[in-house]
Amino acid sequence: MKASMRLLAGVCLAVFLSGGAAQADPQYKVYFDRQIHNLTASADDVVAAAVQKAIASNAVQIDLVGHADTAEKGAKALSLARAKAVKAALLRHKLPKSVKITVKGVGATQPDFPTPPNTSEPLDRDVSVTIN
Repeated sequence: MKASMRLLAGVCLAVFLSGGAAQADPQYKVYFDRQIHNLTASADDVVAAAVQKAIASNAVQIDLVGHADTAEKGAKALSLARAKAVKAALLRHKLPKSVKITVKGVGATQPDFPTPPNTSEPLDRDVSVTIN
């Protein structure tokens, strides 16, 4: 499963970077394993790319929104812990202190791929990163 998540993170990074011209704000997705809020190496690579994009674009704010799938216990707290973990990684990758970071966890209430209750969906276990 971990190898597929690394591949998924890399594919999503490429999709979001290539679509930058169509959207005003560059978007990144940092994916997580089930019931986990620690970043994998590939997720950390996505954060590093987001920091480089924020620096290059002179960003003034980054919004982080943590998500969980409907099968995860404590979804609201877990999604917030994921967003906080991404914030810590942004700072570790030397995001300028002048960039404001907002952090929010929405649990399983705003899924990218809606599912019935108690359904595991890896694409709903993420933190959305929006650079402004």
